[in-house]
Amino acid sequence: MRIAVISDVHANVEALNTVIEHLKEQEVDEIVFLGDVVMNGPYPKEVLEIVNELAPIAWVKGNTDNWFEEIDDDFKPVNEREEYIYSLYQYAKERLSEDEIEMLLSKHDKQLVEIEGIKILCVHGSHRSISEPIGIMTPQESIQQIIQEIEADILLSGHTHCPYYVSFNGKKIINVGAVSLALDGEAKASYGILEIGQNSTSYTNFRLDYDIEKVVDSAKFNRFPYIDVYSKRLKEAK
Repeated sequence: MRIAVISDVHANVEALNTVIEHLKEQEVDEIVFLGDVVMNGPYPKEVLEIVNELAPIAWVKGNTDNWFEEIDDDFKPVNEREEYIYSLYQYAKERLSEDEIEMLLSKHDKQLVEIEGIKILCVHGSHRSISEPIGIMTPQESIQQIIQEIEADILLSGHTHCPYYVSFNGKKIINVGAVSLALDGEAKASYGILEIGQNSTSYTNFRLDYDIEKVVDSAKFNRFPYIDVYSKRLKEAK
């Protein structure tokens, strides 16, 4: 079975459509989505509708999805970062219905699926927190501890916006990177395909070019906040 694993779309419909067109060519059987759908991009509603249509077998909540629970209209920013986050929250909230927001908040922090006898734990950050990163920045001793703590054979995560893979004691930790707003210096969409057979599992990460200028133009047209910051992050991937 071939499973496409997608994370961190961040309301970038151009990048998401590029990933979808690519995965169609890969003849995948199922899709897993690891959160961060509608914040920090110009098309929150459109992206949410597309992910819904994909009908993922697992769909977990991301840390920015959770902003709808952590922030409300009475929120008072006290510094520049909070002003930035609040502007992203307002932009997405104005474009989503209450039912769509409730649907996002109804997603779990983690979800376990079993395929061909292989247990796969799907999270956004880690098995402990949607905001805990797992990746190249994680010390080896922490990776070993995570491996010991999880009962699954494979842990799938996102959040760091940097692809990562490690295999230890027969278990695998896979960070699929981000569809939008990569942070590893490579300004491309990232997703992965997990292939599970009767006697083996394998994983392939894909990096895809997409029209970043089109995304920036769309953001400008839609009066997306902090457009200069957004454009720089997309183009520099850091």
